[in-house]
Amino acid sequence: MKYFKIVLPLLIATLSSAQEPFAELSIKKSKYGGRVIENVFTVVNDEDKTFAIFTDDNKGFQSSLMNFEGGEITTFSSERPPKRYDEIIGYNVEGNDVTLFLKNRKNNKFGSIHFDFDYQTAREELYDFKLKDEIYLKGYNHGSLFYLITLTKKSNDLNFYVYQGQNQIQKTTVEVFDEKFKSKSGKILNLHEVLSQQPNSDFIRTSSFLNLIQIDDSAPNSIENVSAKAKIYSKENGFVLSIENRSFTHLFNFLLPELTYTTSTYGKPEINSEFSNSNSFVFENNIYLINASAEEMKFSVLDVETKEIIKETHLKKDEEIPFKNTPIIQEGGGLNKYREMEKSTKLLRRLTKEDIGIAVNKIDEDHIITIGSKKMISTGGAPMMMPGFGAIPIGAVGGLTVAFNPTFFAYNSYTRTKSTRIKCLFDKDFNHLEGIVPDNTFDRIKKAADAIRSKKAETIFKLEDSFIWGYFNKTSKVYSFYRF
Repeated sequence: MKYFKIVLPLLIATLSSAQEPFAELSIKKSKYGGRVIENVFTVVNDEDKTFAIFTDDNKGFQSSLMNFEGGEITTFSSERPPKRYDEIIGYNVEGNDVTLFLKNRKNNKFGSIHFDFDYQTAREELYDFKLKDEIYLKGYNHGSLFYLITLTKKSNDLNFYVYQGQNQIQKTTVEVFDEKFKSKSGKILNLHEVLSQQPNSDFIRTSSFLNLIQIDDSAPNSIENVSAKAKIYSKENGFVLSIENRSFTHLFNFLLPELTYTTSTYGKPEINSEFSNSNSFVFENNIYLINASAEEMKFSVLDVETKEIIKETHLKKDEEIPFKNTPIIQEGGGLNKYREMEKSTKLLRRLTKEDIGIAVNKIDEDHIITIGSKKMISTGGAPMMMPGFGAIPIGAVGGLTVAFNPTFFAYNSYTRTKSTRIKCLFDKDFNHLEGIVPDNTFDRIKKAADAIRSKKAETIFKLEDSFIWGYFNKTSKVYSFYRF
C-alpha cells in the first residue's frame, strides 16, 4: 500500500505535465456476459463534431457517442458481430448513425453492423455480392464514404465498391496503368503483376503479397510501415497510391468521390551499382526518394508538382554520416536487443539486403527524416511480420480485428519497431541541424503510457488537430482519454 501512495502522485504528475486530460467514460460489463474489456476503437464524425467509442468485451459492444469537448451524449449495449466475420475494415457516418463494415478471413463474405445512437439499436446486414476473379486489397474511408477496394486478377482494373447509404453498394472500375510498368526484358506488366511483385519483373520483390499499407503522414511512422512497396496516403480531396520499382516511384493521385486519377513518375537517385534497393515517401508537397547499395546511398527531396530537386544527399561507405543526429540503431533481430553501430558500411549493407524505407515528420518547421530498413521474420514457411506490423492487423480480440485506423496502426508500429535506422534533423530549407532530435507526439505518448501499469485496451486517434490517446483502467472500470 505504501508503494501506491508514493507512486500514484508521481503518475498523476507525469500525465498532467505530459498532456491535457480530455474525457472519462465509465465502462460497464456487457449484459451479454463478456469478459474484461480488451479492445476499444473509435469512429470520428468531423462534420457533426462527435465521435463514437466502441468497447469490446468478447461477447458484446458498449457503444458510446461523445462530443468533441469530451462529453458523453448516449451509451447503449449490443451483441458483438457474428463469428463469421473476423475483421472490421471501415465505417460510414451519417449524423448519429454509424455503420461498421466487416469481412471474413477468406475475403469472400462482407457485411455491416448499423448502430443507431438515437434509438439505441444495432442491426446486421449481410451483403450478397461475392468477388469473382477479384482480390480484396483493403477498406478505405474518405470523409463519410467507405470504399471497398479490389483488384481484378491479371488486369489493370481497380474496383471500388462504394457504400451509398441505406445499404446500397455501387461498383466502379478504374483502369490503372503506367507505361513504365515493365519487366527487365521490356515486357509490359499489368497492375496485378506489379502489385504481386513477380520475381521476373524489374519491380522490387517484397516480403508480402498484395499488401497495401495506409500511411497517416500527419503522424510519426516506423520503418516497418514506410518500407512497404505499395502505399496509400490520405489527402484532403482523395488519396495517393504509390508503387515502387528499382528505378521509379509511380504516383496515382485519385480524386474522390469522382474516382478519376492523374499519374506521375519520379526517377530514383542514380548510383553506380548493379544491385541497389530503393523506396520513397510522400509528405506535404514533396516526395523523398532513397536509393542504396553496399557502396553508397543517395536520398533526394523533389517538389511533387515541378519535380525540381530541392535537396540531394550522397553518402559513400568509407565516409562518416554527416547528416545523422542519432547513432545507427538496431532493435530486434535474433537477440531482440537494442544495439548501436558505428560504421556506415553496416548501415549500407542492411539498407541493401533488407526492406528499405524513409519516413518524414515535422516538429514546428523542422524536418525529422528517418532512414532505415526492416528484416522479415521467417518461421520456416512463408515470411511473416512481427505481430502489430501489417501482416497481422492491429486490435485483435477473440478473432476480431480492427484494421481501419492508420493512426493506431502507425503508433503500434512506431512504439514496437524492430529495425535498423538513423534519425536526421533538417530545417525548413533542408539544411542539416546539429543537436538532439526532439521528442515527437508518439514519443511523448509512449512515455506517459509506460508510466501506467494497470492499463489495457489502448487506443489512439486523430481529433481535429490533436491526437487523443486512451486506456482502460481495470481497477476503476473507467476509460480515460488524454489530448496531445
